[in-house]
Amino acid sequence: MKRIIFDVGTPVIKWDYAITYGILEQMGVKPKNARKFYLNDDYLEFSRGNITGQQFYEALVTKHLKRKLTFQQVRDSHDAELYEVDFETLDILKKIPRDRLAFLTDTNEWQTAKERMMVDLTDYSDEIFRSHEIRMLKIDEGCFPFIAGALGALPHELLLVDDNPEKLAMAANHGFRTLEFKNAGQAKQELTRLNLI
Repeated sequence: MKRIIFDVGTPVIKWDYAITYGILEQMGVKPKNARKFYLNDDYLEFSRGNITGQQFYEALVTKHLKRKLTFQQVRDSHDAELYEVDFETLDILKKIPRDRLAFLTDTNEWQTAKERMMVDLTDYSDEIFRSHEIRMLKIDEGCFPFIAGALGALPHELLLVDDNPEKLAMAANHGFRTLEFKNAGQAKQELTRLNLI
C-alpha cells in the first residue's frame, strides 16, 4: 500500500450541521431555509473553489436563507459546525509514516481556515488535497484519477478512509481500496488487521 488517504471532516475533525442550523434559527432564519445552508449548488461551487466566499455569501442570503444577515454572521454560523478534533484519530495518524499518508477533503476556504486553527495537518503529511484548491469534489468524475496521478501511484495502491458511502463507492469505481470510517476505534482495528499500522 503506497498511501493511506484520510478524509478530514469526521475522521479528524468532528462536525455537525445542526450547530449551524440552530445559530441561524436564533437569528430569525426559518428552519426550512436554515437547512438549505449546505444543501445547494452554490455551496458545491464554493467547495470546488469556483466562487469566492463573498459570492457564496451573497447567493446564500438571497436565494437560500432569505434573510438579511451580515457576512460575519454567515461566516460565524458556518464555522461553528466544526467543533472538535478527534484525538484518537490523531493517534492513528501518528503511527503512519508521513510518506505513506495523505489527506483528501471536500472543503472550502472558510472550513480550511477553521481547520488550520484546530489542527496542523502538515504535522502528519505534506500531501493534502482540498477540494477548493484542486477544484474538484470527491463526487466529481476526475477527482480520484487526479489524486492517483498526483501521488504517483496506481489506484489499487491507495486506500481511502472516509465516512461517506457515496464517496467510497466513487473511489472504488476508480480502483481505490476503501475503508469506511465509523469511529477511530473501528478504523484502528481495521488498519491493524490490514497490517497498515
